[in-house]
Parts: sequence; structure tokens; C-alpha cells
Amino acid sequence: MTQPQLSQILREYDPRIDTGMVSRFEQEVCFPTEDVLRGLETALQADRSDLYSELELSIVPQKNGKISPITAQLADIIPFGRVNAISREMLAAKLNLSDRHMRQAVSLARREGLVIINDQGGGGYYRS
Repeated sequence: MTQPQLSQILREYDPRIDTGMVSRFEQEVCFPTEDVLRGLETALQADRSDLYSELELSIVPQKNGKISPITAQLADIIPFGRVNAISREMLAAKLNLSDRHMRQAVSLARREGLVIINDQGGGGYYRS
């Protein structure tokens, strides 16, 4: 199946999907929403676990106000207070994620309401 064909099918699940978005999913630049992931399973006749690892699936945004598993993990790992900040490298290692996936997870957690501050002076991440 080509990217244009897949994007056309996925538009039934999210009208914003285009060929470029399908390409970003393939390159793991971003992850699909829960609705689009269901569309991928249907269109490709594959289970989500065949498409993404368990860690990657933990980054998929949830519906109905639920927080994702990765957000729950971040809430447990990232300490409170600037003096206790955890470095980007250490956070990625604790989550067993690449740097890119860790930054995506932090972004998702922020969208889900977790207050995570990044010390721009290189001090790392902390909660407030």
C-alpha cells in the first residue's frame, strides 16, 4: 500500500491526515493518535504491537482525558524542584527511550497536563 493510499484511508479517522503525516509516522518523527492507530490497524490488517514497540505505544496520546502510561512514568521519575532536576540523558536512560522519543514523551505529558520545566541552563527537567 502506498502512502497516498494509506493517507486516504486514514482521513476517515482524522481528516487532517495527509501523505506527509503518514511519512512522519513511518519515520517515527511523531506518533498517531489512538483513533488513527485504530485506522492503521484496520488498513494494514496488523495489530498495533506489530507496528510499534510497547515503549512507542506508551507515547500514543490517549482519549477521554486519560493520561498515557508514559505520562504516569514521567510523573514518577521527574523530581520536584530545580535543585533536583534530572538530565535529559538520565531521563531517557530511565525510560529506556531514545532522546527523540523521550522529548516526544515529555511533550505529550505536558499536553496531558503534567507541569514539566526544562532548565535552559542545562540543569535538566524538573516538576513544579
